[in-house]
Amino acid sequence: MKWFRKIPEEIKSQILENIKSNWKSVPQMADEYNISTKTIYAWIKNDTEYKNPKSWWYSRSAILEINRLKKEKKDLISIIWSLTVVVEKVKKKEIIL
Repeated sequence: MKWFRKIPEEIKSQILENIKSNWKSVPQMADEYNISTKTIYAWIKNDTEYKNPKSWWYSRSAILEINRLKKEKKDLISIIWSLTVVVEKVKKKEIIL
């Protein structure tokens, strides 16, 4: 049977502030305060500042999305380069498919 403990509001706000202002990670805060990451992510989702389109949370998620897209772009460029090399070799009849 699972049991739940009530986390004081001061601790909750302190954790959220550390994540927002001090750029600490959710897993890091979860370990430090012995709280589940799911709980902290739920707090973030329910935070009123999170729901504001101009908030820090949106800019943070935008940064993560940009980084993901940069990685995806790098991977796609690598694939295109590989395919270009194959096409050039086929044109020169170095490879028979």
